[in-house]
Amino acid sequence: MTRQFLPEVRHVVDTAMNHVPDALSKPHQCKEWLISPDLAQRRIAIASLRARLAQLLGMVKTLNILGMATIHAFE
Repeated sequence: MTRQFLPEVRHVVDTAMNHVPDALSKPHQCKEWLISPDLAQRRIAIASLRARLAQLLGMVKTLNILGMATIHAFE
């Protein structure tokens, strides 16, 4: 089953995804967007934080896998 978004929601999602890399590289701007009265900017900031968290979790998982492989290699 595919999800169909309202045009306004799709616009916010598309805008957020286009700005996520910018917000990740400029944390001070992301902080300003979180307290912005503009709802679209707050959603972009939240999306960028989620993306950053996903990146960090991916790194942790990769390190865990490498660590486990190293442990098994020396057993």
